[in-house]
Amino acid sequence: MATLSSSLCSSFASLRTASIGHPRVITSSTPSCLKPLLTKKKYRYDIALLLDKVLQMYSSALVQGAPNPRRIIIRAIDPTLAVVAYRRGQCDDELINVTNKNSLFKLQARYVVERMDGDLWDKVLQPENEYRRQLIDQVVSTALPESKSPEQVQNLLILTAKAQLREGLVSEAIESFIRVDDAAHFLDVIRAAKEANVYNDLVKYLLMVRQKAREPKVDGELIFAYAKIDMLSDIEEFILMPNVANLQNVGDRLYDEELYEAAKIIYAFISNWAKLAVTLVKLKLFQGAVEAARKANSAKTWKEVCFACVDAEEFRLAQICGLNIIIQVDDLEEVSEYYQNRGCFNELIALMESGLGLERAHMGIFTELGVLYARYRSEKLMEHIKLFSTRLNIPKLIRACDEQQHWKELTYLYIQYDEFDNAATTIMNHSPDAWDHMQFKDR
Repeated sequence: MATLSSSLCSSFASLRTASIGHPRVITSSTPSCLKPLLTKKKYRYDIALLLDKVLQMYSSALVQGAPNPRRIIIRAIDPTLAVVAYRRGQCDDELINVTNKNSLFKLQARYVVERMDGDLWDKVLQPENEYRRQLIDQVVSTALPESKSPEQVQNLLILTAKAQLREGLVSEAIESFIRVDDAAHFLDVIRAAKEANVYNDLVKYLLMVRQKAREPKVDGELIFAYAKIDMLSDIEEFILMPNVANLQNVGDRLYDEELYEAAKIIYAFISNWAKLAVTLVKLKLFQGAVEAARKANSAKTWKEVCFACVDAEEFRLAQICGLNIIIQVDDLEEVSEYYQNRGCFNELIALMESGLGLERAHMGIFTELGVLYARYRSEKLMEHIKLFSTRLNIPKLIRACDEQQHWKELTYLYIQYDEFDNAATTIMNHSPDAWDHMQFKDR
């Protein structure tokens, strides 16, 4: 290093001597570009001054232990030359530093635009960068208007849009993405639009994306966005067109988000009658819910609609549903409890009475009606027992009569069940109510 430095210093010294007035000092080591100038007297003094400055700077750099004195000299003599060198070598940090220090923001703007590097943009646009405003001004006023590369402009717009997303400027970001016709960042846009609740802007963006890509996510989000801004007719038109949306998932999401009108359109289109029925219940369209439940023909759906109708006091519709439930032995008791817990005793009795005439009427219906008579319509209990004694679950009805203290009916049931001792005991214990001379005599 010392040998190289002394050699360079000797070269500078000899050049200076030649420039002052000794052209014969020119040697083979003299740079060829300087030889014509040194032979002309009018340039020698200027060259001498320049070489003095170079020699001083180089010596100072050596004394301070600078690792690369030549680079210091280049930056100090003409920073634009340094910019050219850094630009060719893509030395981002060095170029940014020298242009900041020398206020060469126009050169910096051109370089950053040409580089099309996201990390570099992030670096120069950091809020902590005190030169950020000057750079932006030069990018807008100089670098972009001068650029003849569509890719450079597009890259900058995409970077701008991404930065706007990060800063929460979602509507502005969507506008930028649409302007640059970029569909690659649709997931980020969808997420940001949902957080900012800007579904009108999201619809515009997704319509643009659909022209470039067939993505179930895009089509599904478009339907959801339509629903959020109450564009139901657009949903109807969209699902009639070719699309790749997972309509079942979309419908379920709409239902979960309580967008029932939109969910109704989807479920009706895909003939998901069970989900349509419960959706119509949410909309209090009970007649339509009953029709959908009939098409679904599911005990679970019938119960959901039935119970909703009971809560809404739509007992005629509730009975239609109930008749399709009580024919299943396992579901009958659940229906009975639901009605009774809400005090709908008369409506429940009417349902069970209608159920007696069903083709699929079973012992459970007859027995449950007997229990209900024992609790709420005791005047009809004996007649019911006598008419349908062979279709009753007598032990269950015996318990109900015992609980409700219907001694005459209890005695009759004991006799029908061939439990004569229990019948006699009941008569003796409760003779004012249970005694029937002919019945006791016959047995």
